Amino acid sequence: LSFTRRGLDTPYSMKRFFQPVAGASSKKPKLGGGEGGGEDRPDLDHDATTPTRPDPLTFITWNANSLLGRLRDPGDKAAFLAYVAAHDPDVIALQETWLPAAGPKQRGVLKETDKTSITDKRVIDQLMNQGVLSKYRAFWACADIKRAGSGVLVKKDIPVLVVRRSVTEPDEQHVEGRVVLLEFANTCLLNTYAQNNGWTMESMRKRRQWDEEIGRFLSDKASVPRPRFPAASAATAAAGDWSSACCCCC
Repeated sequence: LSFTRRGLDTPYSMKRFFQPVAGASSKKPKLGGGEGGGEDRPDLDHDATTPTRPDPLTFITWNANSLLGRLRDPGDKAAFLAYVAAHDPDVIALQETWLPAAGPKQRGVLKETDKTSITDKRVIDQLMNQGVLSKYRAFWACADIKRAGSGVLVKKDIPVLVVRRSVTEPDEQHVEGRVVLLEFANTCLLNTYAQNNGWTMESMRKRRQWDEEIGRFLSDKASVPRPRFPAASAATAAAGDWSSACCCCC
């Protein structure tokens, strides 16, 4: 996306980064099960009479830099919804959603325990239940800190078989909401937003840890052919480092 200080340059400036990508199916990786966002379960939103498709084929990705902020700006909201309506992607991958979690073990659930969080959640619920986004289900990975969190919106006719919020252990959930890992019939989608390298020893340590965890995860899947595509932005000073925001179709 291309934003000015006050909003979008034009309603279609996001075309610079939103690039629908045709995916291809391959062998299905084994992703274990777990509790609280990592549960290995069938998608219960579908019944035997509902037509379904096994895998997503088209994707867009957006570093929202505060999803609520964008949705409360009439120009940003209109441009986003117009773009989704025009391209009709199967999957919308979001980074930097800035949505707080309901709790440490409920990072897939939006917080609604005070007046502010109840109002914020209502904005998201209304968006997902009306218009073009009513065709999608939301899978969130939320954090306790402000500038973090990610999410994936998937069309309701595509069953999601497994949901994980960590690349280390199936039953873990990344404390800053940096991972949404979804398994479909033949493919696996990884949406991430990496730790910023920053200027402190602590932030640099966390970034090195992140790189190692992602590296191990991708190495474990290296024997399975998979197309990959980068998302809109990188939160690192290193030119060409796309690991800070990526989607991978495995």
